[in-house]
Amino acid sequence: MLMNRKLVLMTIAMLLVGMLGGMFSVPKVKAAAIRGFTLTANYPTWNGSQPGPTIVVEQGETVNLVLVSADSLTHAFFVSYTNSSTWVSGDPRSPDLTPANSPLDYGFTATNTVGTYTYYCVYHTLSMYGLFKVVPTGTIPEFPAFVFLPLFMVLTLLAVVLLKRRRG
Repeated sequence: MLMNRKLVLMTIAMLLVGMLGGMFSVPKVKAAAIRGFTLTANYPTWNGSQPGPTIVVEQGETVNLVLVSADSLTHAFFVSYTNSSTWVSGDPRSPDLTPANSPLDYGFTATNTVGTYTYYCVYHTLSMYGLFKVVPTGTIPEFPAFVFLPLFMVLTLLAVVLLKRRRG
């Protein structure tokens, strides 16, 4: 009986410590994020879909694209911040992508203006396009660093209790 009381008290103490650890975790300072995406050009699609996948980034973030050529055509990625289907100076534009230089790493900084834009292939704008969404800073959730601590403590305690019951 004394063993069960100790076990219950230990359980309550561990749960409280776990909850407090989660509540009073060190505040996170958000560093400039780099969002990575892979786009595979295979006319007439990006990543096998039309439109291509939606890319979501926060204002001013660095966008890192890995561009892959899966056909024999020349492609080039660009985002139209004016929502025009033609590239305008100042819009992000990758170098030409061919099977010879595939995969190609291309990075740029997203605009600070929140909105939904369109990305295209410079050479195939009618069929190779997708949405490029810029959302306010802090909108894309980040996984809190201390979420695992309380969860780990509870699962460990549960395992101890189950083992004690099996033996007793």
